[in-house]
Amino acid sequence: MMTLDEVSYEVTGTTLLQPLTLELGKQALTGVIGQNGSGKSTLLRILARQETASGGTIRYAGRALSDWPHTAFARVVGYLPQQLPTTARLTVRELVAYGRYPWHGVFGRFSKTDEAKVDEALELTSMTALSARFLETLSGGERQRAWLAMLVAQEARLLLLDEPIAALDVGHQLEVLGLLKHLSVVRGVASVVVIHEINMATRFCDRILALRGGRLISDSEPEVLLDPVRLENVYGVSMGVADLPGQKGRFVYPVA
Repeated sequence: MMTLDEVSYEVTGTTLLQPLTLELGKQALTGVIGQNGSGKSTLLRILARQETASGGTIRYAGRALSDWPHTAFARVVGYLPQQLPTTARLTVRELVAYGRYPWHGVFGRFSKTDEAKVDEALELTSMTALSARFLETLSGGERQRAWLAMLVAQEARLLLLDEPIAALDVGHQLEVLGLLKHLSVVRGVASVVVIHEINMATRFCDRILALRGGRLISDSEPEVLLDPVRLENVYGVSMGVADLPGQKGRFVYPVA
């Protein structure tokens, strides 16, 4: 579990993240929502040690993030940014194999255990049949599954994913978020996901954090957030909530 105690972030005198205290990792899937510029990606970069907080303390498994050696941290926490690295002429299997580097190093020998972990990751993410394909030949959803397979091979216990379903069609959004749920069940992996699609967030997430202006304004189960007043406070526009016809659940829509 990752704990934050009065964590804040400033750049050139501008506060991008107000002091934040919370715990992450108890729930299978935690969504982070809010307007553009609300501090969502900043928060994830700090948790992933891509940025250093201006104030406060972050601990993972009771140990300050700054005290974790790089390799040891990479074995337990996985991070995917919005803009993924270029992967020209790289196969799916080669990408997934990169997830084993924290366990044997760049110059270490790739062992039978590493091979087995790669095979397992490909199977869990339904990418075995595509393992020899070059990444650039895959659909957007398939590429996201390939990157998630790399994190599975890494054996990370906590995944930090910045907009993993952005620019994906509805089918692939369902596929990726369903995979994260599946990983929580079969591997006990927790995920913190920045997500703009509010209906996807309320459908898949066990907990939703809402940021506005760098401040945490809501931390609740999805059902609690499904309130027009709360949603308008998050997004700054009038929102409606309606029952799904013929089935359980509700959906959110903007009010003109």
